[in-house]
Amino acid sequence: MIHVGIYPRKSKKDERSDSMEVQISMCIDFLDRKYGKNNYFAHIYDGDYGITAHSTKNRLDFQRMMRDMVSIPLSLIVIQRYDRIARNTRDFCNIYHDMQQANCDLVSVSQNIDTSTPYGRKFMYDQASMAEMEWELNSERRKDAYNYCVKIGKYVGSNSSVPFGYKPGIVDGIRRLVKNPDTGPILMEIIDLYEKYRNYSKCAKYVNDMYGYAKDVNFIKKIIKNTVYYGSFKGNDNYCEPYISFEKWQNLQRKVPVV
Repeated sequence: MIHVGIYPRKSKKDERSDSMEVQISMCIDFLDRKYGKNNYFAHIYDGDYGITAHSTKNRLDFQRMMRDMVSIPLSLIVIQRYDRIARNTRDFCNIYHDMQQANCDLVSVSQNIDTSTPYGRKFMYDQASMAEMEWELNSERRKDAYNYCVKIGKYVGSNSSVPFGYKPGIVDGIRRLVKNPDTGPILMEIIDLYEKYRNYSKCAKYVNDMYGYAKDVNFIKKIIKNTVYYGSFKGNDNYCEPYISFEKWQNLQRKVPVV
């Protein structure tokens, strides 16, 4: 009985890619044509949903497949597309080297790539380089889009990561950080208390005792160090409405207050 591996993967950010079920179905159809039904045993490694292919480090089911490739062993690994398995040329070269050492071939069913042939091996390396270039271009586009949002003061973070004292709000049609009337006064109490005592623990104890929070020293430290409280974020000094001046923020960074 021939043992083969099927490796589907789908990134949560890539809605254009086929579902895991569709990928598995395409691989099984290929294997049925190649070997005939009931003439092979397929091991399906579908536990890496939502994990990027740019690195193999966090893909636990992929790592399990590579171990099984040697221990079972697997004669063939079938994927829908090359970028399901790697988007980093170095990773791909290492992966394919390990496959060669284990006498295991790799087939991409939608790209008609089969590493059991010389042409297929060359084309696979070409696809590896193209996939890495595509990933880098997409990464640059995401960075450009993020930098533009920072430039116009648009808040793109989640509600759970909003700095204490602020809340998301719409200003001139843009989602921005606006002062939160519920937590803003508490924020200023924390800042004034730290300015007086320069003690993170004392500030945390005060806010917990006074308002029933369960905040720790790191919570206070993040407030004191955060530049958004004087309205600045990643070089945009008009990112949001400030609570304090830049001069006051500078003074807070000193362990001993300036008299």
